[in-house]
Amino acid sequence: MLLPGEWRTGEFKFETSEEYLDEFDLQKYIKTPEKDQTELLSPDDVLQKLMPSDVFTSSTSAKLYECPLTEKSCSYLASVLTSHSSSLTQLQLRDNNLEESGGELLCSALCHPNCKLEKLELYFCPLTEKSCSYLASVLTSHSSSLTQLQLSYNNLQESGGELLCSALCHPNCKLEKLV
Repeated sequence: MLLPGEWRTGEFKFETSEEYLDEFDLQKYIKTPEKDQTELLSPDDVLQKLMPSDVFTSSTSAKLYECPLTEKSCSYLASVLTSHSSSLTQLQLRDNNLEESGGELLCSALCHPNCKLEKLELYFCPLTEKSCSYLASVLTSHSSSLTQLQLSYNNLQESGGELLCSALCHPNCKLEKLV
């Protein structure tokens, strides 16, 4: 865990074990034990510090749910997803307000040829019609690897649902499971 004292030194120590390399959980690195794990460090700062490390190249799954992700966080994630060395195949972003700008950045990355992501969880995210438009672009992209998409507990509205249904019929769509 990243302690506030270590944070101020500018030195970021990321301790890994084989168990943690398979699945990266952002919650483990933004909470501090001194304050009964209620004080959060900025996910933006943690993701920025982790970018040059091998965390994302070694992990196949990343849990970034219930974190206050910002457009900046989404920009870091997009860089990870488009990196040729990234091994991420699963990304859990549930219960995050990505906003349209963050969603656009991530969806653009999902269409990148280097992106290996197969499973994306976006439930309990306030997705809009515009978000559905971005996701539809991902589903129809010939370079997208996405086979599973979790959108439960979102108010997609009829127009958003229509956009996604249309994308599901596209010949490039590789989606096997939509929840």
